[in-house]
Amino acid sequence: DSVASRGLGDVYKRQVLYSMPFVQSFDSYNSCPVSTNCGGTACSLGGNWKNLTNGSEDDIDWRTNQGVTASSGTGPGSDFGGSGKYLYLEASGNCEFQEAILYSPCVDLGSSVAPELDFAYHMFGPSTGTLTVEVFDGTFWTEVFKKSGNQGNNWMSQNIDLAPYIGDTIIIRVIGVTGGGYQSDIAIDQFSIEDQIGIPIADFNASTTTVSYTHLRAHETLRY
Repeated sequence: DSVASRGLGDVYKRQVLYSMPFVQSFDSYNSCPVSTNCGGTACSLGGNWKNLTNGSEDDIDWRTNQGVTASSGTGPGSDFGGSGKYLYLEASGNCEFQEAILYSPCVDLGSSVAPELDFAYHMFGPSTGTLTVEVFDGTFWTEVFKKSGNQGNNWMSQNIDLAPYIGDTIIIRVIGVTGGGYQSDIAIDQFSIEDQIGIPIADFNASTTTVSYTHLRAHETLRY
């Protein structure tokens, strides 16, 4: 895709640049209708995340929701944390094989050391389609994640090493495609881009005076 294609040019024109740590849980967003009218529902998002235009740039929108979705046997019962909101695709209402494209705001990795993208996804239902995540570095799109089919009725966590993009300003593109039936709701939540800088820890052994060091991620606990 070119920079101007599929709505990306508009994202860059807004020139909203975020630094790390970048975290979006979607909990502060207004909920969107759960109407089963496919592309008839347009959902405006906050935090400079952008749904593309239904009918011209893609087919349907990622919708903000809390609790269960409109159909049984598909979709999550709550968000990743259990009480907040998430984004999802509503597949009911003859909404088979419909594409939804979501752009993140621009995130600056210029001063990063060990950047990582983390997010949660939920893909439950016998007709579940495909979820793809791509990274744009200002010139090229690179696919960093792709999953298809029923993954069970659980939220799954995914982390992506962003070291190849150190020094870049990036955009995340999330592409969801519903499957061949109404039981194909796909949900996403808890996106973060953070620097996972290692913290040295001392491992003292009573039989030796040697101090060895290992690396922990920033969220782990220092042990002695």
